[in-house]
Amino acid sequence: MPPRGAAPWAGPNRQQFVLMAAGLVVTCCIWLVLSGPSGDARGAAPTGMMGRLRASAGRTPACSEQPDCRLEFLGYEPSNWETLWMRKADELKEKICRTMLKGQNRELTDAWMEAMPEVFDGKSVISESAKFQNTSVWSQYMYRNTCGGDVRQPIEPLVGLFRHPTSHGACGRPDRPEFIDHQHDGGGVDESAQTIENKGYMVLQPLSNDTIAALYPGRKYLFDLGTGAWQSSSIAWLTKWYGQKGIVFDEMWGWELKLQNITDYWEQFPAEISEKMHFRNIGVPFAKDAPDNPLNILRRIFRKGDYVVIKLDIDNAPIELALMDQLEDDVISMIGEFYFEQHFDCPELSGAFGKTGVRYAEVYERFTALRQKGLRIHYWP
Repeated sequence: MPPRGAAPWAGPNRQQFVLMAAGLVVTCCIWLVLSGPSGDARGAAPTGMMGRLRASAGRTPACSEQPDCRLEFLGYEPSNWETLWMRKADELKEKICRTMLKGQNRELTDAWMEAMPEVFDGKSVISESAKFQNTSVWSQYMYRNTCGGDVRQPIEPLVGLFRHPTSHGACGRPDRPEFIDHQHDGGGVDESAQTIENKGYMVLQPLSNDTIAALYPGRKYLFDLGTGAWQSSSIAWLTKWYGQKGIVFDEMWGWELKLQNITDYWEQFPAEISEKMHFRNIGVPFAKDAPDNPLNILRRIFRKGDYVVIKLDIDNAPIELALMDQLEDDVISMIGEFYFEQHFDCPELSGAFGKTGVRYAEVYERFTALRQKGLRIHYWP
């Protein structure tokens, strides 16, 4: 009630109401600019499963112009080449290299290798490159942009030995420069690893640096299961390559069963890496409910908008497969890229793998099933 004798309150007139509304809008915009994107306690902006795209044209969008776009996974489409090998896996398992070195397989391998320098040049946007649109060679992940249009992201085909198709030590091709030329390994640190361990066949994160930054504004994590010393470690190669894509890891976890001289181990690491590193000189905990199981650590720390890379290569098949079987949908949705070397029976790799009891076709079954769930998985060499 108004004070006795005061005129009854009739509410704001139209002009007052407009001024009040305008003031609220201005206050909202100022608050958004000052507070930044909302998110968890670390400041990571919430995103959808694949992250969100935010418009940027050299200015801060007005409140009403803020887009809310994200990529929704639609499916995985193996290349024609990959499909043929998958169908004939049991037939080809005893003659993998002989088959890769002749006829159409040789021609498709040439197309694969001639496109790869773009992956590692630090400038090309692979998802937009004409060299990676050939569906005879490249397998594709398909997404829908919620703001309109479909997006395809290429990845290397699962064919042959699943690793580099021409390097010495695999299905060697002396006529190809990758046979001995280390620059085709993506500029790794250990230049002795240019043969069967050549990594220059993988189509890694194909998006532009700007798009990656927009899709994944949160923290960046690397899990290296089977890491080794710096000069020969996968951490050295992964941090170098992802750094070219603007992905600088905020934290890294490494497990290595082989006993290390801890002083020598840390002296090898650059300071900017070691200060972010959680190193465990033990075997990888793999019990599903173990708190230090890497996948459970990931579940605890992950927030939407984070980018996660996992590499698994510990040369212990029971533990590796136990962890692979724990890749449930919630974890898959958290992972940006995954690397795994699964040992299998084949004459060409019998010296390295021994007798595993794993059929060539089983590798196809596992990798294809995970790609079909949306996991961007590479066969690690």
